[in-house]
Amino acid sequence: MTTERYKLVLLSAGLLLLATISATSAWGESRFRQLTMTNGLSNARVFSVLQSDRGYVWLATEDGLDRYDGYSIKVFKNDPADPSSISSNLARVVYEDARHRLWIGTTGGGLNLYDPQTNTFQHFTHTSENPNSLASNNIWSLSSAGDGKLLVGTFDAGLDIFDPQTGDARHFPAAQNATGPSDNQINAILPDQHGIIWIGTQSGLDSFNENSGTFVHYHSKTSTLEIIRDITQDKEGRLWIASNKGLQYLDPGKSVITSASLDKTSAVTGNLSSVFIDSKDNLWIGSLDSGMYLRRNGASEYINFHQNTGDLSSLSSNSLWDIYQDHSGLIWVTTDNGVDILDPG
Repeated sequence: MTTERYKLVLLSAGLLLLATISATSAWGESRFRQLTMTNGLSNARVFSVLQSDRGYVWLATEDGLDRYDGYSIKVFKNDPADPSSISSNLARVVYEDARHRLWIGTTGGGLNLYDPQTNTFQHFTHTSENPNSLASNNIWSLSSAGDGKLLVGTFDAGLDIFDPQTGDARHFPAAQNATGPSDNQINAILPDQHGIIWIGTQSGLDSFNENSGTFVHYHSKTSTLEIIRDITQDKEGRLWIASNKGLQYLDPGKSVITSASLDKTSAVTGNLSSVFIDSKDNLWIGSLDSGMYLRRNGASEYINFHQNTGDLSSLSSNSLWDIYQDHSGLIWVTTDNGVDILDPG
């Protein structure tokens, strides 16, 4: 057995152990496995989570990039004396492209490409001397464009289409017309099943046509602009949107965003951070102040998971950042107080 194959077998065994530990007897009795700084996390605030093609779970934290194999955590931090180390300790988003290349967007350090053979990083940054470099070193969101290019959402300079082959970027700063996104802060990017690229900004939802380089700005039925933090799409083509005004949706072919109609006993309101649809079409919603909500496929009511002080099997925090399902079906929840892992059954 090769060394790489052996590592993957161990990794699969470790994540299988997690599934056993976090198993639940019923939805209402869900038990989370908590992963904290005591377990080796570099920081309690974890913004983004991803399981790579190699099986490792990657965590972008406020003070380092962490790699988890089901048993232990390896931390990657910037070393000023090592130009091949990660460029910034504030890792904001982790993303794997179609070629299984791992990209890390940072605050202050631009974009990083990880080399799994050497455990080193290649840096792509904004430089004022090069107008074709990235528009900003503050990278907030990542996704794939055509021809192996990356869609790079920045915190303060709009959207870039980045070509890893040349290192050049095409810039789309904010604009009130069709030439740019609604805001320079790009919180989420979702290429949908029909080839439309949806952009969640600090001032509303946009769609982007990569071929023409044009944007369409969408708004809700109210006149106030929403902060769009996350977007996902169900099998019917409906967009589900996590915003500072609660859960919203946009039906296919429509141009106005609608607030989700929920029953009074289980309304999902408030400041939302994330929205995710799992492999069984269950809808998961993360909040910045009231925990996590789940609407099971076919159900109308929402289950609320929240932190119970002193209960290590509950959510570790009511402030969530990201929700993700790994290859084995486990749900990973990143929070202001570490990571929670749940087997949804």
